[in-house]
Amino acid sequence: MESHFARLRLLDPSRFHDFEQFVEEQKNYRPVADAVAMLLAGNKLSNEELNMLGDLIGEQDIEPLLQTANSDRDGAQNARQELVSMLMDRHGTSRVLFRNTRNGVKGFPKRELHTIKLPLPTQYQTAIKVSGIMGARKSAEDRARDMLYPEQIYQEFEGDSGTWWNFDPRVEWLMGHLTSTARRKCW
Repeated sequence: MESHFARLRLLDPSRFHDFEQFVEEQKNYRPVADAVAMLLAGNKLSNEELNMLGDLIGEQDIEPLLQTANSDRDGAQNARQELVSMLMDRHGTSRVLFRNTRNGVKGFPKRELHTIKLPLPTQYQTAIKVSGIMGARKSAEDRARDMLYPEQIYQEFEGDSGTWWNFDPRVEWLMGHLTSTARRKCW
């Protein structure tokens, strides 16, 4: 556990400055894990379990959500999932990982956008035309998504036999880029 703490301390010294506090915090994960398991099991929750959830989530008025989660109503499963998400937000590792984004950790160079113009294969051009004819009722958002991911349109028409990666210039470019930069870091 000490070596794990040492690695975390390298990432975030202001968050991980006291080993004893870290050990104490680790002990508190068991009730959170039990609460998540309890919610996912779908069984009726006792008053004690409801109180424990309230204590673990804290600061927010979750009484209506707890009542829905503990009922036979339609939204019970969604309420349970929402409670699990709240527990993960409050006690999960995401709160540590979020703090350690690229901006928070020193030493990363500034990101630069490098655009590479690649040709649109005729297979994609055909699939896009056919999709436009057949999917005239698609929303603007769906049409934009289709243009960003033409391989998905192609795959819809070709099914399992469609091997878009064999002709997509993005795949060939990426393989070449990874091969040419294998010996150096690419941020």
